[in-house]
Amino acid sequence: MYWITGIINRKVGSEKEELFAPLLELKQSLKDEGKRSALTVVEIGVGTGANFKYYPSGTNIVAVDPNPNFESYLKSNISKFSHVKLKEFIIAHGEDLSAIPDSFCDAVVCTFVLCSVEDIDMVLKEVKRVLKPGGMFFYLDHVAGRHSGHSRLHYLLSGIQRFFRHDQKGHKHGEPWYNIECAGFATLEYRRITLSTWIFPLRNLLAGTATK
Repeated sequence: MYWITGIINRKVGSEKEELFAPLLELKQSLKDEGKRSALTVVEIGVGTGANFKYYPSGTNIVAVDPNPNFESYLKSNISKFSHVKLKEFIIAHGEDLSAIPDSFCDAVVCTFVLCSVEDIDMVLKEVKRVLKPGGMFFYLDHVAGRHSGHSRLHYLLSGIQRFFRHDQKGHKHGEPWYNIECAGFATLEYRRITLSTWIFPLRNLLAGTATK
């Protein structure tokens, strides 16, 4: 998985940079309001920490993943990015963030995860719960393409992700935008991305933000 995420970052790095750009604006707005200078981010399905490099300086990360074997990779990866701090690693699924209190964080990040969770609506409910009012949800996921071969590969990759996350089954939806639209966020933005790459499951992506 550590090797795979490296390949993914090389292919979608520019998309991630664009997606996470508002994090810096969010941090600056908190500072301007005199609330605090640090940004608290909860990342669901953190894996090996592939997104750490895209977070602004001064970000405190609470990492969530059901696979305890990722912890050593996280600690190794965080040492490469001194501009952010790993505050806690919580072994949990996205459907149950009970270890995190209500209105806890400024942002929740979820990349290449929603396609493989068991209950996407419960994950989104938990995302809203742990976000502070005005907090933002950042998501990036591969979605089923119009070509039948791409669709089969999409579901194959989802199955592989569930294996690494110790999940036994995934949700039925191939297009998480519908669930996000129905989750009741105050604002919602998303865009479909088609990449030119030989990695078929990465050709069709959904990226966006939602505000509580």
